[in-house]
Amino acid sequence: MQQNQDPYFSTKIEVPRATLAMVLGIVSIVLVLPAPFIGTTIVGIAGIICAGSSLMIISEAKTMLEQDPHLYLQEESKKKLKIGRTCSIIGVSIHFFMFALFWFFIIVYGRPAFAF
Repeated sequence: MQQNQDPYFSTKIEVPRATLAMVLGIVSIVLVLPAPFIGTTIVGIAGIICAGSSLMIISEAKTMLEQDPHLYLQEESKKKLKIGRTCSIIGVSIHFFMFALFWFFIIVYGRPAFAF
């Protein structure tokens, strides 16, 4: 039986909260769907909060990954952080666009574009 020669041999784990960051990024995009029915402003703020939280968590997780790379699974953690970051940026962009469009219609036409 061979022993592993790696001085840091131990069970590696994912960076803490990498999955949470990814889920929050995806939720920020999903929150665009009910915006016309519930309210663009309320859902937009919730989406921006989810995406902003995700970006903050990703920033902390990347710092942890750079400080102790031997403790964490590199590939899996980096993939989840990259997906979370991409989804968060897309979510923030879409929510800001929807928010701007909402206020544009109120200013120009006097009513929201999605009013029923």
